[in-house]
Amino acid sequence: MAFPVGALPDPGQISILQDVQCPFKSAAFTGGGSDLDLTDPTKLCVPCATEFVCTTTGNLVAVLAGDVGPAPYSSPVSHTYALTAGNVLKGIFVLAKGSSTANGIFRQ
Repeated sequence: MAFPVGALPDPGQISILQDVQCPFKSAAFTGGGSDLDLTDPTKLCVPCATEFVCTTTGNLVAVLAGDVGPAPYSSPVSHTYALTAGNVLKGIFVLAKGSSTANGIFRQ
């Protein structure tokens, strides 16, 4: 039986990651607004975002996974990143603070 509609390609027929479409989830973020909880299922990036694509120069104030302890030690530790438009910041982000001045897109 052939794999869905034919044979699997030979290794030489596939260029590494070229022309391979990888779908991702994203959530837009505007600094100066409210906090963006990336663990919220309605935000589309649950349980976290793995990168931030900066569209407006400014500071991103964010909380990374592991920086929030269990109760009663649940005060998150915020980190501030100075970014310029076009920067891509990698991390495991769970919260973006409204006190940020950078705008962008969180992606997973």
